Amino acid sequence: MKKMVLFVDDQEVLARLSCDILRRHGYGAETAYSGREALEKFKQQRFDILVTDFQMGSMNGLELARLARLEIPGLPVLIVSGYPP
Repeated sequence: MKKMVLFVDDQEVLARLSCDILRRHGYGAETAYSGREALEKFKQQRFDILVTDFQMGSMNGLELARLARLEIPGLPVLIVSGYPP
């Protein structure tokens, strides 16, 4: 069974491209373009990992990770950013 990845980024082109790359490498991948949309997808489908941008509109990646782990304890989370620390 394919591992399911939820890739969250408010830049839609980047999110779609990233999911295409994940699919080509054998993963199942879905996109969400905001933290709120991601939380809704967690209610509808099972994901094995969350990959999220750090800097997003109304909810950043850390907030999303915290809320997602309340729903799915132990969920692996990868937070990425295009900005220097």
